[in-house]
Amino acid sequence: METKNIRTGEVAEQELVHLFGSVAQKKSYKDNGHFVGSNKQTLLKNISKYCKIEDCGRRIYRITEVYRYSLPPNFTKMNKSLYRYIIPLLLSYLTDVHDENNKPDMGLCIWAREIGMVNRNFNLIRYNKQSTSQSVGLPVTVINDFFDKSESMAGWYMDNAFSYLKSAGLIICNIIYHASKEISDGRIKIDEDCNVYTEISLDSHRASEEETMYYSQCVAAADTLAGIKNSKERYYSKKSGRFNSALKKELYKEKIKCIYKTYEISCTDIEKCRFILGQFVENSHDILTSRLNKEFTAMVMENAGKRFDADPGKYKCCKCRDDYMMYFGWLCEMVIDKNTEYLGNRIKKKKFEDGYSLHVTPERNGKQWNLTGSRKRQ
Repeated sequence: METKNIRTGEVAEQELVHLFGSVAQKKSYKDNGHFVGSNKQTLLKNISKYCKIEDCGRRIYRITEVYRYSLPPNFTKMNKSLYRYIIPLLLSYLTDVHDENNKPDMGLCIWAREIGMVNRNFNLIRYNKQSTSQSVGLPVTVINDFFDKSESMAGWYMDNAFSYLKSAGLIICNIIYHASKEISDGRIKIDEDCNVYTEISLDSHRASEEETMYYSQCVAAADTLAGIKNSKERYYSKKSGRFNSALKKELYKEKIKCIYKTYEISCTDIEKCRFILGQFVENSHDILTSRLNKEFTAMVMENAGKRFDADPGKYKCCKCRDDYMMYFGWLCEMVIDKNTEYLGNRIKKKKFEDGYSLHVTPERNGKQWNLTGSRKRQ
């Protein structure tokens, strides 16, 4: 339906059906002289995608505003659950940073942080669980359990939000796999003390089809070596250490350090995105993030209580349900609440560095080389 054919003002019910009704709705109204069943609600719901309409009674309606762009068919879904906060926050972010030559490209958890669903401490604690445990006195098993559930929940909502926006024709969403690969120039340096060095750097690039296939093979091999039964065990169980070690060894056979997935998002029509953003009941950034934080926390806490009640014996690290819920409450405050300060000065970050040893075969003339030299990636 073209919005240019719609006019503001009062319109009789019969004319409304004639202008906007389907063939079946028109026939039903003609045969009965009035709406039957849910025909009225269905017709008004359809019309409301194109304009604001009021029921004045006595079979008279008033169109008060004709939209510049029609609302997407799934706009009702966008206004339910956490999506009524996530989607306007995404649209606000995307319209603010819109640049055809520099499209935002991030992992789901980074996207969640950028719109305020979680705060800067989320990844800090996610990647430094042992340090967090020592610093704030939380059991590592509880921290693992928290991120297992909260990360998958945040990712699920973000992924669905992108799907809603994509199906509405508002964004282009490209899922991109990246590879970090070790590169050596092949040259060896020897200093005056016979210490041997070689320059090694990391090259990050879009993963090729061959690299992504190889990664899948490595994950399968690591699963077998670590005894992994489901995907969650790879990162949030006692087997995670064995899995990560095995995966690292398998990938390194091709000098690959890691492969990761990101979402490259851009608006299809910047003005339409701004218009749709304006149709949400609430589009104040501070109010949206506050409500999103509150409701996301409530969901995490509610699910935590249900899990504990279903199997209390599974959580032996906690004396009772209250302890488990208290720990989860602390973590929600630390990594979700937008008002929590950054804890980078309190939690010691894990150092990501690799040590490289160079093995040299001595010459037959008997000269002894000092082989203790190594090059570390900072």
